[in-house]
Amino acid sequence: LRTIMKTIRYSLFGLISLFCVWLIINAILHIRAEVNHRNGFIQIERGYPKLSNITFKRAVELMPWETHYRLQLAKSYEASAKKFPQEFKRFTNLAIKEYKRLIEQDELNPWFKARLGLIYHDLYSKYPNTEVYKTLAHDFSFAATLNDPKNPLFTLHYAHLLYTYKDFNQAKKYYLKTIEYDNDML
Repeated sequence: LRTIMKTIRYSLFGLISLFCVWLIINAILHIRAEVNHRNGFIQIERGYPKLSNITFKRAVELMPWETHYRLQLAKSYEASAKKFPQEFKRFTNLAIKEYKRLIEQDELNPWFKARLGLIYHDLYSKYPNTEVYKTLAHDFSFAATLNDPKNPLFTLHYAHLLYTYKDFNQAKKYYLKTIEYDNDML
């Protein structure tokens, strides 16, 4: 009986020890991810988006389930696309890939779809002969509006997109919805 109790105590001690080690390692990973996240912000604010891409990517690799880190990585890719026009397509495609991953993780969040709509609109502005960009810009902007239909920011964004694409009747409809939801946006 003593041997069994002793074995149980040692086993319990071993399990508790392993759990504590796991907690410590997990805490260290969270701290490292947060440090990378903050460093990425500093780098992007100082005008080094390529460095921030690397730093935000490290944060995402440490905590892939944290959508906030992935969102910052996508925004960093967008900043890189603007700062380095010769690599515009590459960084834009990386940003699109990250936003699509974010949508997979959280299909209900309209912000990711709205960002994709803006990216595709920028692509269409840059490459007007590629109609697929216009279609994707429209579809993602509309999807954001559908996900949060009473949010005046999404209806305003969608109305402006429709206006830009010279669909004035639909644009007017969504501008009026925007005012209905928030008359301060008159």
